[in-house]
Amino acid sequence: SGDNNNFSSLCKSFILAGYELDLIFDEIINPTLDLIGKKWQNKEIAISEEHMASVIIKKFLTSLNENLNIKNLNEVFCFTLYNDSHDLPLFMAENILNDLGYKVFNLGSNLPVYDFLEFLQKHNPSFIFLSIVYVEEIDKMNDELKLLSKESSKKNIKVYLKGAGTDKLFTNYSNFLITENFKKLIIELEKNNEFIS
Repeated sequence: SGDNNNFSSLCKSFILAGYELDLIFDEIINPTLDLIGKKWQNKEIAISEEHMASVIIKKFLTSLNENLNIKNLNEVFCFTLYNDSHDLPLFMAENILNDLGYKVFNLGSNLPVYDFLEFLQKHNPSFIFLSIVYVEEIDKMNDELKLLSKESSKKNIKVYLKGAGTDKLFTNYSNFLITENFKKLIIELEKNNEFIS
């Protein structure tokens, strides 16, 4: 029904009860987003309703990062590829990675890889988080992934990928790791000694 306060209060009550962010994102928010997406595809809800729900979720995710004071210098960059405007997974990843102590730079959606690589020349992140939800122009996106893998591997940077679009693209590169959900992202980070002590 578009009640921002009720949604935010419910999610924050889970946090206060001790539930981890990955559980809230994997078991509550992502299934909710999937349901909203299916209802929109089946024309059961209007685009306005889908956008309203997305904004409510985004406001909640943004509120989690308020008053954060990250002093760690380990940088992580998060973004989506060209033509993918689904940025909610980036906000979820940002929250989880901030919670783990990383200094996260959410570069937003629809970022061409060639532009990101210019930015990458000035930085040396611990790793990159790439969300792939929407896939259009498969050949172009595969070219961007190949370029990202090549250039990030020169700096020995791993790329963690998440999203429904990962199985539509070629992602079999040695420095790419696909995570099905946020819990698996945390497990992979721990397994690859990416945790900050």
